Amino acid sequence: MLHHVDKKERLNIPPHVATLLARLSNGNLRRALLSLEALHTQDPTFASIDKSILTNPRALDKLDAVPRPDWEKYCSRVAQKILAQQTPDALLEVRAMLYELLTHCIPPTMIISTITRSLVDAVDDALKPDLVRWAAFYEHRAKTGSKQVRLQAGASLTRSDLPPGHASRHCPR
Repeated sequence: MLHHVDKKERLNIPPHVATLLARLSNGNLRRALLSLEALHTQDPTFASIDKSILTNPRALDKLDAVPRPDWEKYCSRVAQKILAQQTPDALLEVRAMLYELLTHCIPPTMIISTITRSLVDAVDDALKPDLVRWAAFYEHRAKTGSKQVRLQAGASLTRSDLPPGHASRHCPR
């Protein structure tokens, strides 16, 4: 669809930019078109979007060149914080960031899924199934539980939380 808009509007969208916008919109056409419009307004030549974003899934910081809602950018920063350090102090910072998102009325399920997508793009393939499973577990608890603060539990998974055999293989201290 973005290619159709490209032809009609004569925007000359590079293929890597169209692919990136499609991925970031998660199949939401309206969101992809709004992102395209905002990006074209900021940079009509699309020169600020590097091809390496598509080939290097660990380039979370470069995604800020693509217009996204502020809360999504904040979720990306939460994911970066989780990946950078797994210490009690870092957990407190992540917890504060999660509360910040909740106070701005971002639903916990959206927070979990957005952070999970960012983390899945950045972790080794061996960790991805466990990461998605635990995200689904905490997303379900967020839907059925009475407290929205269960988000922090997902961010604080430790080696002891994983099933036997998985902890030593996938989660180095």
